[in-house]
Amino acid sequence: MTMTFRKTADYCLTLGGLIAMIFFLAGCGGAGTETIQPGSLTGTNVYSPTFVVGDLVTIEFSGPETPPPSHSERIKDDGTITLPLIGSIKAAGKTPSELQKEIQEKYKSYYRGLVVTVHDLPRYYTVGGEVNSKGEKEWSVGTDLIKAIQASGGFTEFARETKIHLIRNGKTQYVNYKKAVGDPEHYTVPIYPKDQIIVPRSRW
Repeated sequence: MTMTFRKTADYCLTLGGLIAMIFFLAGCGGAGTETIQPGSLTGTNVYSPTFVVGDLVTIEFSGPETPPPSHSERIKDDGTITLPLIGSIKAAGKTPSELQKEIQEKYKSYYRGLVVTVHDLPRYYTVGGEVNSKGEKEWSVGTDLIKAIQASGGFTEFARETKIHLIRNGKTQYVNYKKAVGDPEHYTVPIYPKDQIIVPRSRW
């Protein structure tokens, strides 16, 4: 009975050790190599190209000898701005080009050859940690992780490139930059306004 008990105990210990090893290896396989597939990060639709209440709209006029003066105004709670001669016009929910076209159409009755330019808002993301140029970076359409790192002067010699922190809407996920460079179609991710990119320090 004693021998049987010992064999059973040894078997259980061996089995338990094997199971523990499997979990350990599984954990090691994921550590430092977690990546985000394009579109999988929560909140990838956070950027809207349209104006919202509170945005500052800047409009410039040119063309005629005496065009109207430039106009800057924050969009009111009702979604409108007010311009000389044409009065109130809906701005919220429109892109700069849509608003520009509408304003130009309304001013046709008052000015011949008037050119209206509606400026988009500057939008920013931030980069911190082990990069050569930290801080806010101006966002433009098409910005992705690779371009964001390049805009930050590249990595310092201490950067941990395999686990870059990408924070969006209060949630953190990780990107393997080396994989993104090697296969940008599958491993890089778009960057949006208000995103935070943090490059951690290498453990070695």
